[in-house]
Amino acid sequence: MTARAVCLLAGSLALLAAEAAGALPVVFVDLAWSIRGEASTSAGGISDFDSVSEGDTASGPFSAIDQAEASSASQVLASAQPALSGIVSTDELTLVGAAESSAMAGAPDGFALSSSEALHRIVFEVTRDVTLRLEGRVEAFGDGAGDAFALVELASVDTVVDPLLVGFDAAPGDLPEPFLLDVVLHPGVTYRLLAVARTQSDALASEDLSSFASIFRLEISEVPEPGTAAALGCGLLLVTWRRRRAR
Repeated sequence: MTARAVCLLAGSLALLAAEAAGALPVVFVDLAWSIRGEASTSAGGISDFDSVSEGDTASGPFSAIDQAEASSASQVLASAQPALSGIVSTDELTLVGAAESSAMAGAPDGFALSSSEALHRIVFEVTRDVTLRLEGRVEAFGDGAGDAFALVELASVDTVVDPLLVGFDAAPGDLPEPFLLDVVLHPGVTYRLLAVARTQSDALASEDLSSFASIFRLEISEVPEPGTAAALGCGLLLVTWRRRRAR
C-alpha cells in the first residue's frame, strides 16, 4: 500500500470518527441549577420582604430568570435579579449565569438589603481519556456597600479533600478574567463542575443607590488527540487534492 493510500485511509477513518463522535465522552451523574433573589426594606416602622427561588435538573437548552423586589415608605427600594441559561448535553456544554442586586435607602431611618445568586452544578464522569477545553470569563463589578463574586471551578470529588483542577474567580475591582485552558480527564474518576454568580447590596440611612453584578460564561469542547488531528488534516488535504485533479 502506497504512502498516499495509507494517508487517505487514515484521513478517511479520522473523518468518519469525527462525524460519529460529535458528542463529548461524558456521562452525567448529577445535573442541578438554582436561581435565588431576596430583597427586604424597612423605614418608619414599615417593612416588606420578597424572595424567589427555583431549582431543577437541567438537560438540553434552558433558561430561567426571576426577580425579587421590595419597597417601603420614603424611597427605600431593593431589588435582586438572577438569570441562568445554557445548553447542557453531551453534544454541547455551555453555561451562562448572571446576578444583579441594588438597594437604596432614601430616608434617615431607612434600610434596604438585596441578594441574588445563579448557580450551575454538574457532576460527571468521562468514558475515556480526554482533553477538554474550557473557555469563558468571570466578571464582577459594582459600587456602594455590598459585594459581588463570580466563580468557575472544576474539581475531582473522589477524595476526602477535593483536588481543585481548574479555578477562576472575580470580585469587584478585578479586571474581567477571560480564560482558555485544556484539562486532561480520566475514566474512573468523578468530577464536579461548579459555576456561581452571587451579589449582595445594602443601603442605610439616606445612602445613594448601591448596585452590584456578577457574570460567568463557560463553554466546554473536546480537543482532538494529536494523532487524530494529523490524520484528519491529511485526509482533508487529500480530499482537496482529488477535487482539484477532477476539475
